[in-house]
Amino acid sequence: MSGTRLVARLLLGCALLGSGLAGAGVAPVVHELDQATLALRKQQSEVKLPHTLSRDQFDPAGERVIYRLTLTLPEMPATSLAVSIVKASRSATIRVNGHDLGGCAPGPLEGLRCAQAPLFVQTPDAVWQAGVNHIEVEVFANSMQTNGLSRVLVGPAQTLYDESHRSAQFWRQGLVMAISWATAAFGLLALFIGLRYASPQRRGFLWFGLACLLRATSNLYATTVSVHDEAFGIQWALTAARLAAIPVMMLTLLSFFERRLPKLERWLVGYALALPLLVAATGARTDLAMLMALPGVLTAVYLVPVISGWVLDERSRTGYLMLAALVALLACGLHDIWALATADGFDRPMALPLANGVLLLTLGSIIIGRMASALAIAANLNETLRERVEAAESDLRLQHQTIVELERQHARTEEREQFLRDLHDGLGSHLASARILLEDDKLPQAQVRELIDDCMDDMRLLLDASGAQAQLADALGSLRYRFTQRLGSAPVQVHWTLDLDELPPLPKTTVLQLLRLVQEALTNALRHSGGKQIQVVAHYDASHARLQLSVADNGKGMRKSAGEGRGLGNMRHRAQRVGASLNFHSGLGGTQVALEWQVPRA
Repeated sequence: MSGTRLVARLLLGCALLGSGLAGAGVAPVVHELDQATLALRKQQSEVKLPHTLSRDQFDPAGERVIYRLTLTLPEMPATSLAVSIVKASRSATIRVNGHDLGGCAPGPLEGLRCAQAPLFVQTPDAVWQAGVNHIEVEVFANSMQTNGLSRVLVGPAQTLYDESHRSAQFWRQGLVMAISWATAAFGLLALFIGLRYASPQRRGFLWFGLACLLRATSNLYATTVSVHDEAFGIQWALTAARLAAIPVMMLTLLSFFERRLPKLERWLVGYALALPLLVAATGARTDLAMLMALPGVLTAVYLVPVISGWVLDERSRTGYLMLAALVALLACGLHDIWALATADGFDRPMALPLANGVLLLTLGSIIIGRMASALAIAANLNETLRERVEAAESDLRLQHQTIVELERQHARTEEREQFLRDLHDGLGSHLASARILLEDDKLPQAQVRELIDDCMDDMRLLLDASGAQAQLADALGSLRYRFTQRLGSAPVQVHWTLDLDELPPLPKTTVLQLLRLVQEALTNALRHSGGKQIQVVAHYDASHARLQLSVADNGKGMRKSAGEGRGLGNMRHRAQRVGASLNFHSGLGGTQVALEWQVPRA
């Protein structure tokens, strides 16, 4: 007996557990209403949802249409209910048992646009009743879009939102909006690149940027909810942008493959320019817009085999990808045409905005990738060029250093040769003259001493001018010292005025020529003038870079009939060698030899 009771209790427990699990597995009830009564112009007719209104059922300028539905509830709902409508003409408002629950946005139906915005209205519990409930959906229909009503869903608010409204809102608005923002960003970037940089791909960037902005603008049709502005202007802009994006997109594809079809390009440009005018002339009607899109669709169909041939020639992965995207775009366009033309497709989301946006983003990614590759190549070329320039600069520096060193060696060689010439012309000449005179045994001892002194002076002069730190002021100072030593107690006074502190360094050969000129002028004054006073002046004017040298005596002067002797000719020749001017002034008051030289600036 106890065993029987145990079995009975186990069976009872299993039954209770099963009933509890069954109760826990019952899903909240969502009612799908697909039968409605259409109230239009005081006439009523039964329709099946989704339902599409034909053009002759309403005023093209705009008219309110009411769909009446019924819902029977066996009892009052335990949870808060909501009403969800995927699509309802241009705009819609909902009433339950005479209670107005509002629509997609505040305001009168005529001023609203909710064409692609799913409706979700959470209702107060008081509007429902056990038994038959009357639901009215009043829509505003005009010729600017497809009109009608999708199925109406009624159920627990949370369940309905999670299972129906959220996904509908994502596919119809959220995803389209995200793609639109990304497309607009790509478009602005492409236009900036196309306008800013001149490159072979400039035309492709411009077409791509324009296509992106047109597609982003046309997608406002799906994301715009409330429009209180003039309805026709908004509808014209959205429709014209949607249609013009078709030929501009094909121009972008042609640029992507870097092929030129001039006649087809001219046709596409003219087609794109004519579309806004045609949309305005036809009142932005959706049915006529479909006809205006037909030439673009046919052109796309024509392009499929053409682009296929290009892809087969290039055999690139991006080419195959773009061909597949074009075919998918055509398929999406056909899907949307079917959705607009049949009642069953009324509440289906439009595939073309999504597909077109995805195609543009894919194309943009490829174009930006190409640009990044081009920039990388340019950067590598710049780096290679920089390395080559640095190598060339290094070679030029070495060559320059070599040339400078050769010029220095050449200058030193010229200085040595000039030194030897001066040694030959000066000291050699004096020694040769002394030898000739000494061979005749007729030269007085005083003249022998004079010749030896001239040779020694010339030797010292060469040493003063060829020193490592030879400067004109120092060389003139040495010359002054030697002349003072030679004069001894002679009744001649030589006054020196040296003002050469700002004189820049001069070449050694120039210093030697100037020293010899001053020495020769002094020697002439001592030997031939008969004067007792000799004035030597050396002055440098830094502001005008002018050097002045003069040797003046108070002797008897030169005879006019004597002309210019060898000594004066030598001095004039030395002045010419340095580029200076030399003047002689002689009279009863004495003789002056004056040199003036414009010193070259460094």
